[in-house]
Amino acid sequence: MHNVESIKTSGINIYLEAGTDDFFLLNEGTEFLHQMLLQNGIQHEYRLVLGGNHIGNTLPPRFLNMLDFLARILNGPTDDPVLAQVLASLK
Repeated sequence: MHNVESIKTSGINIYLEAGTDDFFLLNEGTEFLHQMLLQNGIQHEYRLVLGGNHIGNTLPPRFLNMLDFLARILNGPTDDPVLAQVLASLK
């Protein structure tokens, strides 16, 4: 994979999503890209939707997931009191 360090330092937020039953087989390319990003330590969010196709009734909730990702990126990280409590208990 080319330009790994440039990608890591760019600040880009990557979201990958595909359905397991995509009739264009885009799930295969998406899975490959996911694996390449993992192997190169590039942070990303990846969702593989069981039974999802390229079109169909899984699209509305998948679209909402994508919008949620964008909102989280645009709004920045939020405090997570449960996580903070768990991490504090591990010390």
